[in-house]
Amino acid sequence: MSRDARSLAGRLTTALALLLLAAHGARAQDLARLFPEEADVHTETSGLSRLTLPPGVVAASAPDLSDVRLFDTAGREVPYAVDPGVPQGLERKARVVVDARVSDLQRDEMPRDDARSATREAYRVLLPDGAPTGGSWTLVVDPARPRWVRRVSVRGVRADGSTVPLVPRASLVRLGQPLVDRDRIVLPAFDGPEIELVIEGEEGFFLEPVLRFESERRLAPDATAEVPLRVLGLKAEQGRTVLEIARPPALASARLRVATGTPAFDRRVTVEDVLPDGTTRPLGSGRLTRAALPADAGAVPRLDVDVAPARGDRLRLTIEDGDSPPLVDVAVALAYDAPALLFALPAGTGEAPSGVLRFGGGRAYAPRYDVATLLRDAST
Repeated sequence: MSRDARSLAGRLTTALALLLLAAHGARAQDLARLFPEEADVHTETSGLSRLTLPPGVVAASAPDLSDVRLFDTAGREVPYAVDPGVPQGLERKARVVVDARVSDLQRDEMPRDDARSATREAYRVLLPDGAPTGGSWTLVVDPARPRWVRRVSVRGVRADGSTVPLVPRASLVRLGQPLVDRDRIVLPAFDGPEIELVIEGEEGFFLEPVLRFESERRLAPDATAEVPLRVLGLKAEQGRTVLEIARPPALASARLRVATGTPAFDRRVTVEDVLPDGTTRPLGSGRLTRAALPADAGAVPRLDVDVAPARGDRLRLTIEDGDSPPLVDVAVALAYDAPALLFALPAGTGEAPSGVLRFGGGRAYAPRYDVATLLRDAST
């Protein structure tokens, strides 16, 4: 290749690179113009960060958060994964499992003329270090045998060797019937170093189980938010009150929260999604109840009904009044576990933001980021 040809090729490569950069910058600018709202994002450290979306962002964005984008300080789009909160009807739980350490074991077999031998197994088991997350340990007895029935008892062993009954008598069963099978013992709180587990049976074989400790506690949501919902219309008809309510954000885990000044009531309610063509589909149902004592008769009750995500233009809340007068001063809000974005941005310097969140407008398609599957894959 001649020198002139190499020079021309170099200029073409540079021009192509500039065109690509310009196209990327133009795309970022065009994308940014789709979103009327923005907010600075600050991160304390580089690497994966978590941003809980405040109610204002959720209320201004599309139900599926399709019109939410994150940009770095150079205007480049930053991929993110959405943690929508806890699915309806479920809870976040922290579970700890610790293999048991057996410090001593004694087995006795008592032959009988007219029946199978009786067996007794006594296990001295070291308790795990530290207090359990749920306040007490559950001892799981897991033999390899598919069918068995046993009597068990548990004593706590103090540091000085003295003992105290923890579970005087219990039964453990495995018959292949989920409603009958029991293979765990909930232990009361005990500050000694060991326990003694005694297993007795009359089936002619030792159980020889694998032992482990488990503890589980419910976790509060990362953040709980509440969005007031506008009541579009209210009418009383044939022993019920029907409220038309502005469409809330379609979140994975939500509760319709009703407030009223009526001090005592017990009403069944249904919540429906009103679609654009006027048809409805059920979102949830329940009871609103309040029995006010004289001391708190002036309190304003707050009551929740679990609802599925909405797709229509509005919600319809029907309250069954019967012969009672309608509830007074009814207000409605949506309470939910706030969704969060997981992303990677460099840490900001000083008070400078690390990036900017742009949202709202409802004019963008949902992005297809590769990292969006991280939370889904982790749960399968």
